[in-house]
Amino acid sequence: MISRMQKYLRAFGREDDGSATVEFTIVFASVLLMFFWAADIGITTTKQVLLEFGVDVVARDLRLGNLVLPPSPGGQSDMLKDLICDRVSILESCRDSITIEMALVDTNAWILPEREVACVDRALAVQPPTAFVIGQQNNLMIMKVCVMVKPMFPNIGLGAQLKKNGDGEFSLTAVTTFANEPTS
Repeated sequence: MISRMQKYLRAFGREDDGSATVEFTIVFASVLLMFFWAADIGITTTKQVLLEFGVDVVARDLRLGNLVLPPSPGGQSDMLKDLICDRVSILESCRDSITIEMALVDTNAWILPEREVACVDRALAVQPPTAFVIGQQNNLMIMKVCVMVKPMFPNIGLGAQLKKNGDGEFSLTAVTTFANEPTS
């Protein structure tokens, strides 16, 4: 019985039928993984570039005085969120996951706000307030924007490497500075 089993195992070991299938399975899985990783990086980069574009366009309109803003800071922040999200249509639920912070830069001491960009934290019932100052003519301003997004493939490639919050989202940030132009 043992000799028959040894004979069978030797014959099985000499067979090369199906070896191409094993190679294909290993190579195909690796190529597929690289494809998903590249797609995730491409989509994430596109979202980041569009966020930067939207922030820059809104900052330009602010700088030139082309926007008529509501009188309350909350209304101003909401209007800027809407304007940025309208330009970044690829971001899902942008309006609910975006925070904007604007602060005046002290040009006498050249001290920039040191804090990181504040992002939406869905674990909190109420979001912490962020500084929001529009500034006057000739003021140097800094605008920080954060949007929380979900990776396309959260468990492989880039999605597995990113620092995520409890909801599986990671932050995309954009920071810009501008000087409010004098108006005539």
